[in-house]
Amino acid sequence: MAELSVVEENEQFQHIALTGRLDAEGVRDVSRDFQGQIDGNPKPILVDLSRLEFLASAGMAMLLAGAKTLKKSGAKMVLFKPQSLIEQILTYAGLNDVIPAAHEKEQALQLLLGK
Repeated sequence: MAELSVVEENEQFQHIALTGRLDAEGVRDVSRDFQGQIDGNPKPILVDLSRLEFLASAGMAMLLAGAKTLKKSGAKMVLFKPQSLIEQILTYAGLNDVIPAAHEKEQALQLLLGK
């Protein structure tokens, strides 16, 4: 099971948090809301993974599809505070080459907004 919550939204970016497990079931739980955040108002999005416990291929596919959609509209996605195991999974899958990750908010916003 997974959940998506909006942490912050302003004119410059959105900050959302994904919690739980992003396996096939978890993706079913959050994919509509996740895509809605991207499609509704495409702007840079910071995705907090600090409380994500597990990331399977279905979750990686959801993140990658979201990043690609944002890129088409000129926006970026940055993954924020992934736990060690999640960061290892992202690295092994090569997703960190496509979607940058950061552990400090200042660094994340710099990657996201180019500031």
